[in-house]
Amino acid sequence: MKHLKHVLLLMLVLCLCLPLVAACGGGDAKTYSFRYGSATLTPGTPAKDALTALGEPLSFSESGSCGGIPGTDKVYRYTGFTVYTVPGTEGDTINTIALTDDSVKTPEGLSIGSTRQDVTNALGIGEQSGDTLVYVGGSTRLTFSLRDGKVTGIHYGWIS
Repeated sequence: MKHLKHVLLLMLVLCLCLPLVAACGGGDAKTYSFRYGSATLTPGTPAKDALTALGEPLSFSESGSCGGIPGTDKVYRYTGFTVYTVPGTEGDTINTIALTDDSVKTPEGLSIGSTRQDVTNALGIGEQSGDTLVYVGGSTRLTFSLRDGKVTGIHYGWIS
């Protein structure tokens, strides 16, 4: 009888502790980043080093920041993609990276023109909303816009 009480007490303690361990354990720490040459661009991170590694953009524009945040939103256009930055606490922060043609690929090998099946084979099902597949990792979101089963747009975004 004494042994049974110890076993039951141990089971009770395990049942109470398991949810705590599961809550602490690992969530999805993956973030989505775009790589081009030696540059790694991750939404929500300081832009300075990535922009330096990318070199001179084809074009650059800026406008007053939205949302009442002091500073300037900036747009850097490169061959095949565009980088959007917003003011941050450590200088400009990468907000969005938009792939604009099939000359560049995601690290998973996906580009404009890839099929829905290519995307789900590389990344899984993701969240589906109409003609959009969305993948969330950490504070980043990777969105694929589709038309007739083909990728027409790829956007990396910051979930702030």
